[in-house]
Amino acid sequence: MTGTGILTYSPALEDGQRAQMEKDLLLAAETMSGLQGKLGNKRSGLYRELKRKERETRNAAREAEEYNQRIDADVEKANAEGRRRRGRKKKHLDVPEWDEKNALEEIVGAHLYKKKAYLKEFTELTLEKRPDGCHKATWKEDAVKKAGYCRKFYGKKLTVTDHKDWTSKEILEEYSRQECIENGIFRVSKDIDHFSVRSQHHWTDDKIRVHVFICLTAIVIAEIMRKHFEENGHCLTKGALLDRLGEVHDGWQI
Repeated sequence: MTGTGILTYSPALEDGQRAQMEKDLLLAAETMSGLQGKLGNKRSGLYRELKRKERETRNAAREAEEYNQRIDADVEKANAEGRRRRGRKKKHLDVPEWDEKNALEEIVGAHLYKKKAYLKEFTELTLEKRPDGCHKATWKEDAVKKAGYCRKFYGKKLTVTDHKDWTSKEILEEYSRQECIENGIFRVSKDIDHFSVRSQHHWTDDKIRVHVFICLTAIVIAEIMRKHFEENGHCLTKGALLDRLGEVHDGWQI
């Protein structure tokens, strides 16, 4: 399927993304400070992870070597008996080699870059072994790579559509309307105080469909009420509107 794509740039979007980057860098620096203390203690969890990884690597290496030896033995036996081996030829497995420095860098990096893997693009982590057997970490930013990363990714949004006959203006206008629907319905459906679709205390398909239908119907009715109030000079969100209506306790006896 082919379509049309429009790449737009927003300074406000870039500012927001840069601000989030600085927050992530600050949190990573705090994490690095804590990891420095653990690297200076041979009994810390980092070194326990390192020992576990070493055992796994050495076990994998031993199993690979034994497998390769069995293959070689089968080949030698077949050659000695002068018979042709049947079936697909088995290949040797790669035998992993233990590298303590790289393994520890992976472990520290997993803690440091947890949920922030993009920081690897413009930061560098190195480890140096001290005379006492512990390690010292060095973590720094590369300003050039950081600027290049921002220039390449930040502030840009790609809008894609299969409507080839639309103009760029029409595509962007329709996308803007879609964003309004997402903010007005899907985001509101996560409002746990008023319209939340979850949690569902049902387990059959029919009941789940009815539950979702009632929740989305309530959102639509609330939006109609909100627009009616807005037309009469009262600007309230759907949640605030329901809160105000919940304060009404008047009744009439017929």
